[in-house]
This record gives sequence, structure tokens and C-alpha cells, in this order.
Amino acid sequence: MQFSKTLRNKEYFLFFGITHTYINAMSRSHLPSTLLKYTQNPSDISHLVADVNYTKIHYKNGKSILISYTIKKFEALLSSNPSFIRIHRSVIVNKSFVNKILDNCVSLQSGELFPISRRKLIDLMNFPE
Repeated sequence: MQFSKTLRNKEYFLFFGITHTYINAMSRSHLPSTLLKYTQNPSDISHLVADVNYTKIHYKNGKSILISYTIKKFEALLSSNPSFIRIHRSVIVNKSFVNKILDNCVSLQSGELFPISRRKLIDLMNFPE
């Protein structure tokens, strides 16, 4: 017995009486306008760091802003921009700000180091320049 129902950007499945919620891939139309405001010029964003249900956006001028949206929403928003890649469950980097790719971490031009997850390391090595 499987029942599915789609409602906006969530899909509900009823399987043997248990309900699970899965979030489908979001398009720009499902994203709040406040997210679009902070990512108007993506080339100014150096990296994004997740903190539970918040995301801290770091800009190239050294400023940062804390937004109350998950990093998954920003990943969906920036998926059309080929210079952004998620290197860890809590970090998205702009490839143009990467200084070095070490064994298991990324060094940015600002001097910050971020770990690379094992699964994302392969994606990062195959990432177009």
C-alpha cells in the first residue's frame, strides 16, 4: 500500500500507515524573495557556512550576514551558478575564491580552511575550472 500526494514543494508518502516528508528539488519560484536579495551578485559571495537552521554568508569584502534559512535552500538557489560547489554538509564555496585544494581541506584566499567530505572530494577534483 503506497499513497503519494504532491503539495507545493513537498511530497508526502503514506507507506504502511507511516507518513514521510521529502523535499523535492526546489526551483527559484519556490524560494523566498529574501534569499534572492542576499544573492543578487553571487560573484561577491566567497563562501556559505551552515549552522543548524541558519546560514552565514561571507562576502569577499570580509563582511558576513546570518540568514535564517538552511544551506540546502542556498544550494538550490546557487545550483544554476557553476562556480559554487558544496564541499561539506555545512559549507558551500565559490571556486573563484579557492586558494589551494589540500588532501582533505580547501584553503580560501581569506586564509580560512574548510574540510572536504570524502564523497565531495571526487566532485571537487572533477569540478570545471
